[in-house]
Amino acid sequence: MDRISRIKKIRKQVSRRLERVREFLKATSGIASWSKYVREGLGMNLSQLAMRVGVAPSTMSESENQEQEGRLTINKL
Repeated sequence: MDRISRIKKIRKQVSRRLERVREFLKATSGIASWSKYVREGLGMNLSQLAMRVGVAPSTMSESENQEQEGRLTINKL
């Protein structure tokens, strides 16, 4: 395979991957808090998740609020 063919192949692969990312971003654009999104998806209330994680409900609530405000990221959780 020559250099130009490899570059074209790589561009197609990158384009396909970026399209998946775009679709994901569209689907998740309204999510302000990932922890709340996951908690609700699991059918748990705040107290249940706090107990499962081992923190006080107020701590869990504060974390969700901070995440919505952009002061806490999913990586920091």
